Amino acid sequence: MGILEFFAEENLCKADGSGLCTEDMSFDSFIPGFFGNITNVLFTIAGIVCVVMIVVCGFMLMTSAGDPGKIAKAKKGLIGAVIGLIISLSALVIVKSIGSIVSK
Repeated sequence: MGILEFFAEENLCKADGSGLCTEDMSFDSFIPGFFGNITNVLFTIAGIVCVVMIVVCGFMLMTSAGDPGKIAKAKKGLIGAVIGLIISLSALVIVKSIGSIVSK
């Protein structure tokens, strides 16, 4: 099984209840499954990175010891991470909405 079949497997093969891909995949059914799974992976990675950055910046803020430069740097990173998380979640909602409209 190649990498492309791996990403498309979940959406294509479980529709018939078998859970296995035994038939040749057509182009029309392969593309939605492939891009759906790729976007899920990318949004998961983006969410994890944003949460890790929020934790790191929170730790930087707690260990700044009152230094205004360190506090400003930690706040700037924290605001950026929260904005990144909001943008990522908004993009996920938009992509899922468009996907559900297109698939009908």
